[in-house]
Amino acid sequence: MGVAPTGVREPATSCPRSLAKRLRAKSRAWRLRAERWVAYHYDWPSWLPDKWQRIGACETGYGRRPGDWRWNSGTYQGFSGFYYGTWDQYKHRADPKAGPYPAEAYQATPRQQYEVALAVWRAHGYGAWGCGSA
Repeated sequence: MGVAPTGVREPATSCPRSLAKRLRAKSRAWRLRAERWVAYHYDWPSWLPDKWQRIGACETGYGRRPGDWRWNSGTYQGFSGFYYGTWDQYKHRADPKAGPYPAEAYQATPRQQYEVALAVWRAHGYGAWGCGSA
């Protein structure tokens, strides 16, 4: 480390390679974090139980599993056809680790919709869905 004629010290590392190495490591860490988040919220085949796939296929999927996550008929929304009032009532009871819940069910991630569906199921059972016997 040298001293410039003006008395200002030079930075401790002026090597572009060490800076690039640190930036690559940070970038890799953020990418892995993002991949874990996406898998947690959107990789529904790995975590969505078969029963819920059948309910979603019957409610909004026209037979295609797991239903349409973006379904919005105005009154009913999301893969399991949440009534908008039901979504508003139960969205706050779901897992807070999943992040903030949107105002509309069709805007929520698949994991958020599943968590709210579980909250409705705990309160009312499968009878809350017309296709609950699927």
